[in-house]
Amino acid sequence: MKKDKQSNKPAYEITRVKTARSYEGYEDLKIILLMRDGWTARDYKRAVTIKWQAHQRSNHSADGGPSDWYAHNLAVMDSDRFYEIETAFMMLKRLTKLMEHKERTPERTLEALEALKWERMVYDPRKSHHVPVGEVLPPEYSAWMFAYDKMGEKHNPCGFVFAKDRDDAQQMMEHELVKDLSYGVAERLKLGAKWIEAGRPVECMSGRYGDMYSAPEVKPTGLLLLSPKAEARAKAEAEAKAASMAVEMVVSG
Repeated sequence: MKKDKQSNKPAYEITRVKTARSYEGYEDLKIILLMRDGWTARDYKRAVTIKWQAHQRSNHSADGGPSDWYAHNLAVMDSDRFYEIETAFMMLKRLTKLMEHKERTPERTLEALEALKWERMVYDPRKSHHVPVGEVLPPEYSAWMFAYDKMGEKHNPCGFVFAKDRDDAQQMMEHELVKDLSYGVAERLKLGAKWIEAGRPVECMSGRYGDMYSAPEVKPTGLLLLSPKAEARAKAEAEAKAASMAVEMVVSG
């Protein structure tokens, strides 16, 4: 399996969620600038959060219906490390420099990010870190580990593999046992023998921990940026087109 790409280049992720006020129809759209975490090295941390909100029934629209995105604001990370704060402000400066004299809309923010060639990431619970959206494993892949309790072990003695099913996971675990010799050859041979004697048990992480280790939902950027008002307009146009086609079929028939 291909190794995850490691890069110190800034990146971003997009989230869209209903807020605690969702009973009133609020939604938050966030474009989050990411910087490499200096401690873990393999993952990113939030540097700057750019947020908009929208409302399904809004005073911001003439008809009181769904609104466009409004209430633009941003927040820089809270950190006790000066270099992280400095990096966050440098990232924000690079982004806003490309947006001078432009309204801070989600679409224009995305245009600036694409001009900077920063990559869109998504957090994958199966890997416990961010990955590029183009490298997210299909939903049928899950994280698997040794069923260590069935081997008499108190913790997982090896890493995780990402497989479609139990048979696939068992085959990959065999390769992991041979590949990872950090505990020494003798220890690995002993562990392998214990695993085979126990029936080569493996366990799916989503089976043990539920949705915490399920695949992330990756939506196209364009759909995420559509405001409730734009969504309502697109839905109305689609329904009108479908009705028109139905009438034409009746008339022509």
